[in-house]
Amino acid sequence: MTRPRLIMTLLVRDEADIVADNVAWHLSQGVDHVIATDNGSTDGTREALARFAREGVLTLLDEPSTDYLQDAWQTRMALMARDEMGADWVFCNDADEFWRSPSGDLHDALPDPSEPARMLVCQRRNMIAPRDALGGHGARHWSETLTLRPVAPPPLPRPADTLSGLRDLRLDAPYFEHAVPPKLLLPTRNLRAVARGAHKADYEGEAPGRADAPIEILHFPVRSRAEFAASVHRIGGAMRRVPDPKVSWKYRRWLQMAEESGSIWPAFREALPDRRQVRAGLASGRLMQDRTFAHALRRLPHSPSSTPAARTREEPAMTPALPETVPPKPPRHEGGRLTLVTGPDAHAVATCAGLLERRGAAAPRAQDHEALAALHEAMLAETGCAPHDPKPAPADATARAAGFDDTLHETLLAAYDDLDAAVLGDARLCRLLPRWQAMAQGRDIGLGLVLVVPDPLTTAADIRAATGLPEATGLVVWAARLIDAERHSRDLPRHVVLEADVLDDWAGTAAAIEAALAPGWLPAHRAEGPEIDAFLAGRGRAAPATEAALIASPRVPDLVRETLEAMQALAAGAEPAALAPEFDRIGADLDAAARLLGPALDDLLDRQSRWHPRLARAERTAEIAERRAEDAAAEIRWLRQALKREWLHRHEAEERRAAQAEQPARRADIRALPRQLKARLKEHLQIAMLRAAPEFDADWYRRRYPDVAAQKVDPARHYLRHGAREGRHPGPGFDTRRYYDAYPGVRKAGQNALLHYRRHGRKEGRKAFPVEPRPA
Repeated sequence: MTRPRLIMTLLVRDEADIVADNVAWHLSQGVDHVIATDNGSTDGTREALARFAREGVLTLLDEPSTDYLQDAWQTRMALMARDEMGADWVFCNDADEFWRSPSGDLHDALPDPSEPARMLVCQRRNMIAPRDALGGHGARHWSETLTLRPVAPPPLPRPADTLSGLRDLRLDAPYFEHAVPPKLLLPTRNLRAVARGAHKADYEGEAPGRADAPIEILHFPVRSRAEFAASVHRIGGAMRRVPDPKVSWKYRRWLQMAEESGSIWPAFREALPDRRQVRAGLASGRLMQDRTFAHALRRLPHSPSSTPAARTREEPAMTPALPETVPPKPPRHEGGRLTLVTGPDAHAVATCAGLLERRGAAAPRAQDHEALAALHEAMLAETGCAPHDPKPAPADATARAAGFDDTLHETLLAAYDDLDAAVLGDARLCRLLPRWQAMAQGRDIGLGLVLVVPDPLTTAADIRAATGLPEATGLVVWAARLIDAERHSRDLPRHVVLEADVLDDWAGTAAAIEAALAPGWLPAHRAEGPEIDAFLAGRGRAAPATEAALIASPRVPDLVRETLEAMQALAAGAEPAALAPEFDRIGADLDAAARLLGPALDDLLDRQSRWHPRLARAERTAEIAERRAEDAAAEIRWLRQALKREWLHRHEAEERRAAQAEQPARRADIRALPRQLKARLKEHLQIAMLRAAPEFDADWYRRRYPDVAAQKVDPARHYLRHGAREGRHPGPGFDTRRYYDAYPGVRKAGQNALLHYRRHGRKEGRKAFPVEPRPA
């Protein structure tokens, strides 16, 4: 019996990282020939295909059109396979899809030629990885990274019929954790056309029926963030010429998200899970590890993954190792053991250090803690590093501060009764870790590190309030300090925590730190749970931005997003060595960005340093005046009470008569008072809510509306009383007129647009529209 002829068609554009693997794999799976159409690749894809064409196993076609005519090109290749190459069966493939049968030969899954031909339904499975593993800057082969597959994935929601409906669509899980539709392996007899995606086909006369096939298609949709961004812009842009919004709707949606935010990150976040979601998915059984394909691909002689370098690479752990029942005993250090707590935000560092102190760690005496802080300031000054300077430290910074080692050690010994179970928190340590390590190594002090990752926007706001530095600079400082600490702590026992986790799950956070560092803190000194709860309740700040808001905010640079993503991965248990190249790349980019700021940043920091002492003196003067005012007010209250008692004693009867005479008028005044107070209180609360809203920007409002600045009126009060009614916008992220036009009931009810959005609109799923730029 003649063996059926099976041909694969392949439509590709800029898939150089995977296309050779794809062709080699399917030839090993029994495919008799490959027909490939290259759609104008510029990254070496065509050259990779040409090598197989020279061997005679592939026919290479060129299609330079920028229109995304996938169905027409697939049909052309399928009919060519039948009419010119004698194919009995054909399947239309993409570069990121790998078909496999249980036997290793796709022919074994084809029906017997004596049976009626049917279209074979082949199920597809997405293969994914956590987002941080796909930064695109490591050397690991994609097949060794994409080893997670959803188990019983949920169906995707039904796409909307309009572009606005696509934008408002909500997903319950990352996109690629959802089910994907199957594809068809097609008998060629009477075949007329293949539909887009090869999910359907048309035949002359009666179409053949369908039958399930024991063929599995592994789909590797995202292999790097850069490749994902290129696909979104290429396919999403091409879809603008296709009127039906349901065609390739995910790329339309992701392109819209990228254009609105100015970054690919919001779409990338929607597409794939982070480390925490992966860990939860593995624990619940929603995800599973599957490395069988990676192992099989590595054995192919013609696959790029079979090179010696690829064979020696190991897959990073997707979940952190569980701590042993008894933590390993730390090595003994004659000079003691000290846990350093640092990060870019002093408040977050103090919160975490305070938690560890209440878990049994020894805290420095208050006056000695101040002495250590002053010593850190002096060390930074000696090395030429300002605390909020994003520029990299000078190359000789660590050597410059060597003269402080003895003083640092003496101050440290004086600060603690027991250095064997001590903790020291200071945000300045981010820039001083190399000097601390050198000092500790020379005196046999064991160091451990807890790196606290706060919300970047909150940190930038605090830096701006303290120093006057712009938010953009504060965000770069946030990232630079984290990168400093990560770079210089790779040789230390360390643990990365998110500030939100310290506040939300202090018990789990403390247990993870103790398991990672085995600090030997004294259980007898531990506070009770209610005491720790009370301490943390007083450490809370204004609600930080959600991760989704941070990723989508145009105020957050991509370097900050990348730093946050990588730090979250470390906090969730990612392998530090696997992330080290990403941190090095981010650090180099941050250093370059800081150097570009150049003299302008130096001048800003210099002016900030000159004004800071004046501000401190003014604050001290204000504190003294405030205390004196309080003392005077207390004395006045006492005198008033004394005079009142004397007056009451002498004039009680007269006052009673006068009060009775004035009673009708006072009743009228009292009845009017609550209405006045209520109206004033309501206005004060509304103004406070506007000021706290992230969409409200007082400086922007003054610049946008010079008449408000000229009148020197409070922007929030002006927007409440007049601005919204006049169609003025409270900030660049909220267009009042578009909100009223979109929701006319709000205008009709006489409600302030931004207040309505903050109180009701967000919960009801209403959209805040950004202000469009004024015409040049």
